[in-house]
Amino acid sequence: MADCLNLWCHIAVSLDRPPLMRRLTALKFYGLAYAARSVVTTGLEAVDDFLVIMAQPGGARKTMEQHVLPVVAESQLTDMILPTRSMYAIVLAWCGEFGMARRELAALREYAMDGPQSEMLKTRAKHVEAVIAGTVRLERQVPPPGSLAKILGRGPAGQRKLGRNEKCECGSGLKYKNAAGM
Repeated sequence: MADCLNLWCHIAVSLDRPPLMRRLTALKFYGLAYAARSVVTTGLEAVDDFLVIMAQPGGARKTMEQHVLPVVAESQLTDMILPTRSMYAIVLAWCGEFGMARRELAALREYAMDGPQSEMLKTRAKHVEAVIAGTVRLERQVPPPGSLAKILGRGPAGQRKLGRNEKCECGSGLKYKNAAGM
């Protein structure tokens, strides 16, 4: 179930549609299945959704502190510490906790890192400094008109979906499920 929900979220985001709360639901299902890596990965994606799509740093922080960081610690996912904690620094910066964000990054610099990890840390540190300087801003992405109705399986506003056993609108007098258009 969690994999299906998470796949749905990836597809929705790739189509510029909001994943709604399905990503968090997937995260909780992964937690029930004790799939720690999937909890962390999905949690980081949810944090990204909160920041990039919804412009809600408070929701991102809550997700990090209640779901992602405890799982990293409890499951001893040492290879996920750097990406998780550096993302947490970004979230802290967006929440106005500049000192905490800088301390988080300073603590991460103490780890011995290879090239890609070092580059990721530098990139995220630059982003934190840009947030602190005010040179980047969070902007809520506005979905295209009617996208929520499409996501929920409804047509344009005012139209309702025909049931299978209702008469088809084609004028044949047949039920929708038996009409020529089906």
